[in-house]
Amino acid sequence: LYLDGAIFAIMVDGELWFKSDEEANAFWDGEGCTERFTVTFRDGTVDGMNYRRAPSDVYDDAEAMQRYAAVAAEAGRRRPVRKRAKKKAAPEA
Repeated sequence: LYLDGAIFAIMVDGELWFKSDEEANAFWDGEGCTERFTVTFRDGTVDGMNYRRAPSDVYDDAEAMQRYAAVAAEAGRRRPVRKRAKKKAAPEA
């Protein structure tokens, strides 16, 4: 999920995971959102990403959803934007 070009959450198997970073980690820990998103590759390696699972009650609480989304959106905005390398023009003949 994106807001103003910055990713702030992902949905995986019907679960919402909010973006975090070093600054937002204390907030998520304080809210009890300690589980971090991980992905397991075919070769068995596991990689963690800094997304925190939303508590199940947040889906029915608009105020909590807005608060969590705002924290996640700020974390997303703080992430440096990666610029794509420009393709070099073909040399003229």
